[in-house]
Amino acid sequence: MKPAAALVQLADLRYLIRAGKKFEAEELLVALGNIEQALATETTLPEETMTIAGFCRAENISESTFFKLKRLGLGPEEQSPPGLSNTVRITATARREWQERMRQLRSDKEAKERSERSLDAVEKRKSRPVKAKRKGK
Repeated sequence: MKPAAALVQLADLRYLIRAGKKFEAEELLVALGNIEQALATETTLPEETMTIAGFCRAENISESTFFKLKRLGLGPEEQSPPGLSNTVRITATARREWQERMRQLRSDKEAKERSERSLDAVEKRKSRPVKAKRKGK
């Protein structure tokens, strides 16, 4: 039984119960068991999504920062339902991938800065004049 059919069967069962139909306990248990099994085996919960505003609140960034990152090609993957191009959603998976990219960019930037500081220190040591040692003291 497909999930949609199970939901229809559940709605029919509710209707019959409300209408006063009498069922044997075993009949109800079998019907509810079939419905429960169909829903449990074939239904996958949809992934949570959020709006741009919700994403910005969750990540503690402003919407202007979000759009700046997007212009730079650093925004999260966005999805729009068919026919609703002005409705943008960001999935939990897209958010996790975005967070990982931002962590990677931060660590790359920090590594580059450490490297540049090391090179600057070496250059300063090379450019310092060597002091001559005095003899005789």
